[in-house]
Parts: sequence; C-alpha cells; structure tokens
Amino acid sequence: MAGTYDFAEAHETAVTAGGENYALNKLKRFRKWLVESSTEDDLLEAPKAIRDSMEYELKEIERKSKKLRGLIDSKSAQIGS
Repeated sequence: MAGTYDFAEAHETAVTAGGENYALNKLKRFRKWLVESSTEDDLLEAPKAIRDSMEYELKEIERKSKKLRGLIDSKSAQIGS
C-alpha cells in the first residue's frame, strides 16, 4: 500500500523528524504553553511582585532565545549543515 509504513519505517521517520530530540520537544512544549490563553491570564492576574519577576524572566528568555536563534541561523547557513 502506498503511503503506509511498517513500525520500523514509522519509527525511523519520527526520529528523522525530531521526535526523539529532547531539546526540540522541550521547545515545542514551551511554545504550546506560551500560546495558551490561560497562560496570558495567569501572567496578567498575578500580583505585582510576581509580575515583576515574570517580566525579568521573560526578558532573560528573550535575550537568550535571540542568541540561540543567531547560533542556529549561522549553523544553518553553513554549507552541508
């Protein structure tokens, strides 16, 4: 049958697509959590002292994610990567 895989082929396809990559899966879970409407509500409804700490954490995440994005972009630009 065209378009079907046996278990070994399906597993290999999943691995190749990043299914077993810890860092990729962690980023996906974080992004999914971040875009949930309940996350926004939780952040905005927190007491000021907590929101101030959240703001700091978000700034640190932004700073580090920009650095990591730059490193990945540079690696992707290399021939044969």
